[in-house]
Amino acid sequence: MSEQEEVLETGNFVKRKQFSQATPEHYRLAFDFDANGQKVLEDLVARFCKSTYVRGGQDAERESCYRAGQASVVNLILTKINQANDPNYKTEELNDE
Repeated sequence: MSEQEEVLETGNFVKRKQFSQATPEHYRLAFDFDANGQKVLEDLVARFCKSTYVRGGQDAERESCYRAGQASVVNLILTKINQANDPNYKTEELNDE
């Protein structure tokens, strides 16, 4: 028996396929061209792209940061779609990309 055959596998194993990084075109296909994707994107915008500011003390500051984090995910999706539609598209903010 070889070394590989001697190793006994027990339990539940999940084999994952290594995917390449999503490109702006992937976002466009998922959220811009597909009618269901458009509905999902509209729902995400309605839920998470509201005013992020909450008046108050430290708890309100945390809530504001939490809401800003939610909105940033939706804004990333919208930015990727815009980049796919216009390769010269630039955002006003500095990104880590």
